[in-house]
Amino acid sequence: MLIKKPLFYATFYSLLVFIFSFYIVPLYIDGDQLHYRDFYKYCFYENLTPLQQFFCYEITLGTKEPGYFCVSKIAYPYLDKDMYITLANTVLTFVMTLAIFKYYKLVWHRHVFLILILMNYYFIVMLTSAERLKFSFIFLALALLINSNKRIIVFGLALLTHVQ
Repeated sequence: MLIKKPLFYATFYSLLVFIFSFYIVPLYIDGDQLHYRDFYKYCFYENLTPLQQFFCYEITLGTKEPGYFCVSKIAYPYLDKDMYITLANTVLTFVMTLAIFKYYKLVWHRHVFLILILMNYYFIVMLTSAERLKFSFIFLALALLINSNKRIIVFGLALLTHVQ
């Protein structure tokens, strides 16, 4: 069985980001993460209704975007906060790498471009503190990979995740 190069490299770069995130994310607890950690820790109590949970989300993060809330609510019973964000970083890198391989045709330049992106300050901020923006970029990269009419739905999900 032959593995396609874009899939191989997307897996490779995602594994690198997974390892980086696995060690860095638990150490990053101040700044924006203080509020995101409070949201993930306190807003999903079982005795709260979904509306009360969303109100807690609004108060804790100061935002009303339902996309990030819904994704976090789905992940909450299964993953702790650090593993949730580590996996999100991995998915972001995977779909971003696939999108770059789809649209960037010069072969060796792709890797230089990817390394520059992975080491870019704003990308590192997205990996560590800008969680809603990270999920919006995941949906945006997914929309770039889709060739059907469903692309507009995924673009809409990107907007619902981070509108600010």
